[in-house]
Amino acid sequence: MSKLPAFVFKGVSIATTYRLQVPESLGGWALCTVNDETGELSIQSDWGNWSYRWSPNPTHLGAPTLTHFLGDRSSADYVANKLWGGGSYGQVFSADLTIAAFRKELCKERLEQGREQRRYGLDSALIRTQPYYTSYDKEPLTAGIAREIWDELGGDIADAKSEELFLERFFNISGHGWMFEEPWNHFETQEAWPFTVLKDAILPVLIEECRKRAAAMPVASEAQQA
Repeated sequence: MSKLPAFVFKGVSIATTYRLQVPESLGGWALCTVNDETGELSIQSDWGNWSYRWSPNPTHLGAPTLTHFLGDRSSADYVANKLWGGGSYGQVFSADLTIAAFRKELCKERLEQGREQRRYGLDSALIRTQPYYTSYDKEPLTAGIAREIWDELGGDIADAKSEELFLERFFNISGHGWMFEEPWNHFETQEAWPFTVLKDAILPVLIEECRKRAAAMPVASEAQQA
C-alpha cells in the first residue's frame, strides 16, 4: 500500500467573492470567488458550479494578478471555455436538431427514389440497380415507409438526452437503414443553456467588476511579484 502524503499546514490565502443577484421576481444568484494568491476562479450559481486555476505567477499569467487578468478580457468566451472544460465549447447533443437533420435526409432520399420509382414504374428489380442502392436486401423507400420513419422519429427518441440513448432508440426504428450507415457522424449539437448563462450573463458582470477592482489596486513592483 502506498504511503499517505504527510501534509503540513502552510497558512491561509484570502480571496474575494463577488455576489451577483438577478433582480427579477424569479431570482437567481451566483457567487464568483477570485483568489489572486492561488490563481483560482470558482463560481457557484443556480445554473451550475465551475472552477479553474491559472498560474498565479504574473510572468505566466501575463498580468499582475488574476483580478487584473480577468478584468482585461475583451469577452467572456475564453474564460467560459476554461471553466466549462472538456474542449466542447459549451456544445451538447441535441435530439431535436438531430431529428430535424435526419428528417431532411429522409426527404432527400425519398425524393430521389420517388423520381426513380416514377421512371421505372415501381419495378423493384430495376430500382435496385440504381447507384443510390447500398443494399440489395432493401425494398424501395415508398411514401408509406418514409412516413412511418418520419413519425417514429417524432416518438420517444425525441426525449433522448444522450447520444447513447438516441442511438439505441434510432436502431429500433423500422426502416432506419434508409437513413445513415453511421448515424453518429450526423449528430447535431447546440449550446447548453447553463453555458450560455455563464458566458453571456455571469462572466460579463464579473469581468466588469474585476476591471473596476483592478484599476483601484496597487500594482506590486517586479521585485515583490518575483
